[in-house]
Amino acid sequence: MENKILIIGQPLNSKSGGGITLKNLLYKYPSNRIAIASSYRSIISSNTDLCNNLYILGTEEVKFRFPLILLAKKYKSGIYNKFSSKIIDIPLSGNNLTIVKLKRIFFELMHKFGVYHTQSKMVLSNKFLNWFDEFSPTVVYTQLSTYDLIIFTSELLKRRTFKLVIHIMDDWPMTIVKPGLFNKYWVKRIDTDFRQLLSKCNKLLTISEAMSEEYFLRYNLKSKVFHNPIDLRNIKVKKDLSTQKKKKILYTGRIGTANINSLIKLDQAINCTNMNIELHIYTPDYLMCRRILKNNSQKTIIHMPILYEDVLNLYAKFDLLILPLDNDIRGIKFSKFSMPTKFSEYMASGCPILIYANNQSAIAKLSDKYLLTFMCFSDKIDNLKKSILMALSDTEKRKFFSANSRKYSLENCEIGVVSKQFKKQIFYDKEV
Repeated sequence: MENKILIIGQPLNSKSGGGITLKNLLYKYPSNRIAIASSYRSIISSNTDLCNNLYILGTEEVKFRFPLILLAKKYKSGIYNKFSSKIIDIPLSGNNLTIVKLKRIFFELMHKFGVYHTQSKMVLSNKFLNWFDEFSPTVVYTQLSTYDLIIFTSELLKRRTFKLVIHIMDDWPMTIVKPGLFNKYWVKRIDTDFRQLLSKCNKLLTISEAMSEEYFLRYNLKSKVFHNPIDLRNIKVKKDLSTQKKKKILYTGRIGTANINSLIKLDQAINCTNMNIELHIYTPDYLMCRRILKNNSQKTIIHMPILYEDVLNLYAKFDLLILPLDNDIRGIKFSKFSMPTKFSEYMASGCPILIYANNQSAIAKLSDKYLLTFMCFSDKIDNLKKSILMALSDTEKRKFFSANSRKYSLENCEIGVVSKQFKKQIFYDKEV
């Protein structure tokens, strides 16, 4: 019997960490054995060359309540066709930035009044179940991350037979409930439902060794670690580790909960040095980044995002790659056990890396264990500045860390090897 996989929630794409990781883990898997069910906004980012059996979880599966129903856009449920699928309500008009701010305030108020998790509900529709039966997956894979998806997956498990694989990318169970009324109630309720679903899953996967250890202690469940593998042939390798008169530092990726504050401090540290340094940031959160950093410095240059394939050739053109993670309580909670998708790519490029994070983070522990990168754990701008200058000037350490990180990527991140292990794990429960 052919093994088929239904992915709920996360599409295969080159735009998000979860999408890139999953796309690479399913490397060369037949596209006719993959199906995806997700929101319209996620579906439209899917790579249809890798999977063209896409189902929009729309109005028949997602039910909004007042007052969110007044703001939520509604999408027709069913198989996605990029030439015919459309929004079935009237989009909001006016200043987009103002609308975004109003929505953010609205959601913050819902959290404060303890009603955020009551505003939407996902249900199994006959249309979805018919599509599910027609595809007939042997495995359902999900990265979860929302309470709605926990309930939706649990209900599906009651109605249909399949092997459930859960892959935890960030420690969202610790941040899914924000401060507000009924906080303790929602923490307990979501934790209970999540634990019940975990007890029924056939395979639990985690993104790092630190997360695997933590989840065994927290949930008494063993998990296999699968992080982003890469096709090493596609990455341009930096050969010359000497730095030029103008030194260039690079950060690529999203800006959000786990790295806003650290990027602000990074910007401040670089802009108070006397060296000829440029910090280049390529991010899909371009406008937010400009607003936060105010783009008023000659040493920080913010770029629009570029194609994933072009990013892989970008690393070797820089003198230092930065991985910043916030050191405040919320940032640590969210990213402590995470492993940034780009870390595999950073290491494979051979360009020296500076990790600016908490010393208890998964990425810091991994780097310390295998001596992979420069690291800075201090919140003080002066200490961060010193770490940056050392990472740009200490030639011997640059060569040492470059060789170690490149060696680690060759041994642990090669796409053919890792994707083969992944498929055997989820389909056959076997290790290679």
